[in-house]
Amino acid sequence: MNVTQHAHRGHLRAKMLAGTLGAGVLLTMGALTVALGDDQAQATPATIGSASVTTVKSTPPTAPATPIAVPSVIAKKFIGKDWDG
Repeated sequence: MNVTQHAHRGHLRAKMLAGTLGAGVLLTMGALTVALGDDQAQATPATIGSASVTTVKSTPPTAPATPIAVPSVIAKKFIGKDWDG
């Protein structure tokens, strides 16, 4: 067996080990999901009698919340062929 065949066999073993580990992790996650994921979320029913209406009035800001971004470093213009830089 030459060096390239030996290296190929090593890569194949590594891939098989990674695949086996990945499959084991997926099976473990599935088992934990089944074992621990038995609880279901419960929603409380809405109460119609105590419902209230909320009105929100907003005014737009006079200035933007953040100033317009200005670059701190300006690159030199490239004057190339067919470009008016």
